[in-house]
Amino acid sequence: MRPIPSKERRWLGWLACALSAALGLGLWVFWVLPVRASVADATPGPSGTSVSVRLEEGQRVGIWASGRAAMLGTLECTVRSAGGEEPAVQRVRDLSWNDTLWWVTPRAGFESYAGFGAGATGEYAVSCDDSIGGYEASYLLAKDPQAPGWIGLGRGGSADFRSSSVLAYGAVVAPLLAVLLLPIMGVQSLRARHRRRQNSASSSTGS
Repeated sequence: MRPIPSKERRWLGWLACALSAALGLGLWVFWVLPVRASVADATPGPSGTSVSVRLEEGQRVGIWASGRAAMLGTLECTVRSAGGEEPAVQRVRDLSWNDTLWWVTPRAGFESYAGFGAGATGEYAVSCDDSIGGYEASYLLAKDPQAPGWIGLGRGGSADFRSSSVLAYGAVVAPLLAVLLLPIMGVQSLRARHRRRQNSASSSTGS
């Protein structure tokens, strides 16, 4: 297998840098910053109380929690609609916002704890309480960073990863990759330009 010529390698490097920057910018503008803003605007409440929220069909809401009960995982949250339905509450367990973007969360101590989706438009009552009754916690309702669905990666898409895990990973890795590639590709391009000038000068001298 022939090695890739240096010109093509530089082109691929600049392409990777541009794609990483575009991906990172998109994730921050359309995902990270909106989630951060929603957490900042939400009002926390103590465990043992109920919070009502009106949701559209299919809309997801994240439950963000802080305190000893949340840290120990004994905080239990239930949701009930005005029609008596009880949507399933999914706990955050995989690679998530808490692992890569905790430093962006505007409220100290709060983490993405769980989430649920509205099955129909209407009012929903959310209540969270310590299952063993010995610890306190605070919680709030904001955008859910746990995007539903799976993304197939690897050869033939055989390895499935949660969409939210890919987003949480990409929001950190993509900008870092762009920042690392930018000076490297800049130096490579300057060196290539310098070599072309030297070759041009040598050709002029030889003729």
